[in-house]
Amino acid sequence: MKCKSTVLFLAVAAAALVSVSSRDTVQGGEGKGGGDDAAIRKAVGLYYQGVVDADRKSIERAWDVTSGHMKHVRPGNKADVVAVTQISTAVDWWTRVKAKQSSSEVLSIDVVDGKMASVKFNFVYDKWDYTEFLTLFKLSGQWKIVNKTYVQKIVEK
Repeated sequence: MKCKSTVLFLAVAAAALVSVSSRDTVQGGEGKGGGDDAAIRKAVGLYYQGVVDADRKSIERAWDVTSGHMKHVRPGNKADVVAVTQISTAVDWWTRVKAKQSSSEVLSIDVVDGKMASVKFNFVYDKWDYTEFLTLFKLSGQWKIVNKTYVQKIVEK
């Protein structure tokens, strides 16, 4: 009986490491970050849940809002251009409306020297499907997102 209890405890503990929030919303993408994976997933989960719930505090816990920015390619008249947005502006956009439907998956995590991480992340928000690359730095012992680059497409139904 004790063996079954130990196996059950280990299974529950392993499942908890994959989860980043109480809603178990960000899953997948076994990383190469050793013990940092869980903390990185937590930061990504706070960002995701903050956008989905239009919750400024969650987003600000995930991001370094003073220096963070995001980039994407926007079609221009003569050529495509890289659009750059300060995260403080993006937070205002993200907190206007809650998502009607959403899903997410961490596709990969790479950590360098326990100080910097890159996360490939898929994020579906209502009709939009985003593939994002998030860069995180460990700042004062906490993983914070400092950069986001992304592409988007409309979800086919």
